[in-house]
Amino acid sequence: MLGHDFVNQMPNMNRVTEELLPHLELVVVCDLFMTPSAKFADYVLPVASFYECTDLCVATFYHSYLQLQQKVMEPLYECKSDFRIAAELGQKLGFGEFFNKTDEQYIEELLTHAIPPWKESL
Repeated sequence: MLGHDFVNQMPNMNRVTEELLPHLELVVVCDLFMTPSAKFADYVLPVASFYECTDLCVATFYHSYLQLQQKVMEPLYECKSDFRIAAELGQKLGFGEFFNKTDEQYIEELLTHAIPPWKESL
């Protein structure tokens, strides 16, 4: 889950770590820091900080206003945005036609369509 530390933000951390995690074949975490979830992961992928990626953000959960977060520096080392990690995974899994744009192109598409184009055909 993007933006969620599944170990220390769940109501019963012990149940997650003792009953859920041992049954998973693979745990991959994308994070900036060695969080409690990252300590339980098989792989930790280095995610870019908010300074290193362009994104749309919601300031709070109490309203629907969006803020444009603009990249101010290139990602360091091997860090990638959460979106880039998901897009590259989607491409490797054979869904490249859905992940063929830049982050900025997807943001522009979201902002110019009242209804996302993938829902217009539903």
